Amino acid sequence: MNQRLGVHLANYVSALIFLIYPISQALHPTYLIDGIADWTAIGLYVLCAYFFLERKKKYQLAMWILLILSISYFVYFIDPGCILFYFFPVSILSYNLNQKIISKYGVLLIGSFILNFLIIKLNHLTVGYTLLPFIVLAGVMLLSNDFFAKQNRLQQELNDKDRELAVMAGQLERNRISEDLHDSLGQLFSTLSVKSELAEKLVDYDAAMAKVEIKEINDLVKSSLFSVRSIVDNIQQTTVAEELKQSQALLSDAGIEFDYHLASIDIKEERMNELVMLIRELTNNVIKHSKAAHVYCELAEQDHLISLVYRDDGVGLSHSSMALKSISRRVQQLYGVVKYNDMEPGLEVYIEMEK
Repeated sequence: MNQRLGVHLANYVSALIFLIYPISQALHPTYLIDGIADWTAIGLYVLCAYFFLERKKKYQLAMWILLILSISYFVYFIDPGCILFYFFPVSILSYNLNQKIISKYGVLLIGSFILNFLIIKLNHLTVGYTLLPFIVLAGVMLLSNDFFAKQNRLQQELNDKDRELAVMAGQLERNRISEDLHDSLGQLFSTLSVKSELAEKLVDYDAAMAKVEIKEINDLVKSSLFSVRSIVDNIQQTTVAEELKQSQALLSDAGIEFDYHLASIDIKEERMNELVMLIRELTNNVIKHSKAAHVYCELAEQDHLISLVYRDDGVGLSHSSMALKSISRRVQQLYGVVKYNDMEPGLEVYIEMEK
């Protein structure tokens, strides 16, 4: 006996226990042909019961029809009370077969059940009334099984959708990290490669220029470390307040004064992550391009909108326009608005988006 049959042993036994009466009749047939027919119907019923409790899929409809026919034989040729055998197909329709009442399986079951009961009632009036409570019970069982199986299917669909959303979220996160790496490190490493080759060529005949190139390489390496830290910190989930404090420390190390004003805001986690990335990228831009001495950041909330102001007193728009393209792309993806104001000196970035 395999493992799956063991799991369904109780149902299998309950499906076979009603066979006691047909077997007792088959043991004492009136005619040989009756005995052969009785044992054939019994054998078909046992075969079908085993087939469905094993949850086999191939020939499922054919086996379902054979199960209905074997029960109908019991009802017509052995005893009208054998209509109780219908409890077995009723119990497996919704769960083992995963079929609805309104399906060809359900139609075959209900149609044959009603037909057999009407025949019993016409030919055995008293027996028909005696069996009525059991028939009502079978109907209630059929409807309840169908209802709970439907709930299980809906829950399974929700679970499947949750898993799909989790996979999609993971994919989006991987794409975002890939974009961050490309934006932050791709161009940087290309520049490092060019400058290192140039420094290697200069070292033999212009040591001073080679020294300048090596210093620039060193500065770019420090900038790349900032970019990597930004990406790692973003993966580890940082709040806006934490990011502003980290930006203040980084700008301070770069000799830049940083002041900020953070209003109390209530936003979703997704928006929080995006704001953190925007502040991080703006800070990175200031360190790499602005040559500023002072930076001011303000984050505010009004109605359903969030506004971010990031202002420095550096060289202005001309030297940082290429670096700001990535910020513009991020804001557009959030269906927000970004404006760049050349302060002469300095640059003000104004970002507005929905909560």
